[in-house]
Amino acid sequence: MEEYTDDEILPPAGILAHLGDTSRSQLTASGFKVRLQPGEVLIQEGLKQDFLFILLSGALEVCTEASGTKIRLGELRPYDCFGEMGMLDGADASASVIALETSTVWSLNVAQFEQFLLQNNLAAAHILLAIARTLSQRLREANNTIRRHNIPIPKLSVRRPDAPRAVRYDPQPKPNTVFSIFKTGPRDYPKAKISGRIKLG
Repeated sequence: MEEYTDDEILPPAGILAHLGDTSRSQLTASGFKVRLQPGEVLIQEGLKQDFLFILLSGALEVCTEASGTKIRLGELRPYDCFGEMGMLDGADASASVIALETSTVWSLNVAQFEQFLLQNNLAAAHILLAIARTLSQRLREANNTIRRHNIPIPKLSVRRPDAPRAVRYDPQPKPNTVFSIFKTGPRDYPKAKISGRIKLG
């Protein structure tokens, strides 16, 4: 794995599709690029992972291991992003990412992204929205796989065992409130004003 720098800025593709030249130039400088040779491991399953990656060229394999057997989960192609879950929650990697051919990857760790967020609010918001769409699409694909193969899954809950019991809030319908919006039809709300000092790029 070889780290390198060049003058080429990140392209307006993938999660960066809505960013202007200035924002993408600043983002490029905030992170760094690495070149991988076939067979090199970029992310190792089970190890801490807090980087966001964008594949610029080449191809990467995503795989996991179960009972000593390697299971191929998918393949990444240019402008795919990955590692976003680790950047968002700092958890250990749930899968390994291995180069299938000579590949170029751009990366940004959570501290670098937070710094970019402070300096480029609107651009960072566009990136986070694009990441959310990516995660939503992957979750949908996972659900379809589970449904297609009739895979049994345990009942999951994010509620802590010692958390207080939830109390149902059931407001009485009132006219001209948000609770009656679906009965009375959509209404116009004031549009949010964005300061002219915030520029996308």
